[in-house]
Amino acid sequence: MNLSLLKRYVPVLFVVICGVFVGIYLSFIYDNQNASATIIKVRSFSLKQHTSLNSKASYNGLVHVIDYDTSIVIDLRYATDNNFTKKKVYPKDICLLQKGTLDKLIAANNEFKTLGYRIKIWDAYRPPEVQQYFWSIVHDTRFIASPYANWSRHNRGAAVDITLVDENGKEIEMPTGFDEFSTTAYRNSTSMSINARNNMNLLTSIMEKHGFDPIQTEWWHYDDKNADNYPVVNLSLSDIQ
Repeated sequence: MNLSLLKRYVPVLFVVICGVFVGIYLSFIYDNQNASATIIKVRSFSLKQHTSLNSKASYNGLVHVIDYDTSIVIDLRYATDNNFTKKKVYPKDICLLQKGTLDKLIAANNEFKTLGYRIKIWDAYRPPEVQQYFWSIVHDTRFIASPYANWSRHNRGAAVDITLVDENGKEIEMPTGFDEFSTTAYRNSTSMSINARNNMNLLTSIMEKHGFDPIQTEWWHYDDKNADNYPVVNLSLSDIQ
């Protein structure tokens, strides 16, 4: 190659090579800045979610059902006089459950919603003093658990009395109404209609799938399979905000 030509193009080649290296360097810096920004966003989101969950009230492990799922219908009968005592027993209309129990109930409710139904809760956590009052009225362990034996799993916040409602909020047919303390409330009762039995079986199958056990004498009652892992909670509903 002609020496004069080589001398002429060396500066040009130098500039081109420098430009390539500068471009690679700037690209590297840009990519790392974007990666850092992504990590910061993810961490910020996780922290926000964590803080939000922690802000929900908890009382000895019990949480408000409505804080976690507003699609579940709450109709606490003992907060009204529409129950077997004919009196308002609960001072406040507050529905509480153990968080682990509620997680299972929400999972069941989500499945019911795919079928056009939602869960309605008639009773959840029940204070021990109320259990004693019920026992003083009904001495029958088929329907009221003795407070002098193992208490009720309601007293642990790990049991629910429920039914199903349709998309319009109307209760679907079941074997009996709530708190029917007779053999007609039994799961094997022969007095229920075919439609009521089918609805009861649907309720039972999905509740069992998501970690609940039914009892034979009350079609509406379901215990968390892990209920006995929770203690009896002595809490007055009057103290709950």
